[in-house]
Amino acid sequence: MNSRIRRGFTLIELLVVIAIIAVLIALLLPAVQSAREAARRAQCINNLKQIGVALHNYVSSVNVLPWGDGPWWNEWSAHTLLFPYLEQQPLYNATNFGNALPFGGAPFNINNPINTTVTYTKIAAFNCPSDPDRLSDPNGHNNYMANSGSAPNSMYAGNGGTMGWNGPVAGPFIYSDNGTVTTLGGTSISLAAITDGLSNTAAFSERIKAIGNNFGSNTAPFDYGKPTSSISIPAAVPNNLETTPLAYYQVCMATPPVPYGSAQQDAANFVDDNISGAMWVSGQPSCSRYVHVMPPNTWTCRSGLQMSHVANSYHPGVVNVLACDGSVKVIKSSVNINAWWGLGSRAGGEVVSSDSY
Repeated sequence: MNSRIRRGFTLIELLVVIAIIAVLIALLLPAVQSAREAARRAQCINNLKQIGVALHNYVSSVNVLPWGDGPWWNEWSAHTLLFPYLEQQPLYNATNFGNALPFGGAPFNINNPINTTVTYTKIAAFNCPSDPDRLSDPNGHNNYMANSGSAPNSMYAGNGGTMGWNGPVAGPFIYSDNGTVTTLGGTSISLAAITDGLSNTAAFSERIKAIGNNFGSNTAPFDYGKPTSSISIPAAVPNNLETTPLAYYQVCMATPPVPYGSAQQDAANFVDDNISGAMWVSGQPSCSRYVHVMPPNTWTCRSGLQMSHVANSYHPGVVNVLACDGSVKVIKSSVNINAWWGLGSRAGGEVVSSDSY
């Protein structure tokens, strides 16, 4: 009589197979995640290229770049003026520019019902797919920031009131202190004024969005991530040192953001800069502008009107930067700081070598 022997896995064999599968999964998951991030970064680059095409079409029509923030007290962003060139003409037509000073209205109000149809619109091209949206307010959010220059006084005039927004190290997208929104006048920059060269001058980069709904509140959640969307409030530098980046870079690097309960962070709660990326419609530095003071993927500092709104992203070790010629550069976090400062100014006369970034 023949007996049939049943064969099966021993416990040791089963454990070996499970171990092999676990090793394969451990090897494959990072590769899958890396591939997904590469696709997201490619989409981010494409978003910036769309903005670059829109910028040059705008210049072809108007002969100057859009302002970064203007006119005075109205706070319209460059993004808003670019809508006709981003296939968003109906949205541009729906924007009530006249409901603001100097036309008998009030300064720009994000909650004014006359413009909420526009301000609540989500624009996919203004959001990086690598940045999960942690903002809970209803406004259209934004990751892409316009370059205002390479000094802490480049956003406005600094604490010294030295016309820093249009000084030697200013960027292409400056604060417009005059002009009218109906004629799109005011302080704007032509391509001819970018004497450092279009390929050597940054136009837009990216910054991660903040957490929560921070409007009218001093309870913005602290962002423990790296990079962080939280800001620091260091001591201001002397007014005569705010026209170049070095002094404020040093105090900002020495004063990273800290969690709540400290005097520094309690002060940070009361400024509008906790709302990083909360409105593409606003030209406020927190919403749609940045400067080349701090290195990429660090943090933002503000000391009154001295500001270092940073470029940062969730792309590992890099940020994407749209140059004024329409090309997109991938800039490492370890970029030579002098090269980074040089990329931020439009007429600073710096010599920027491509091997520095």
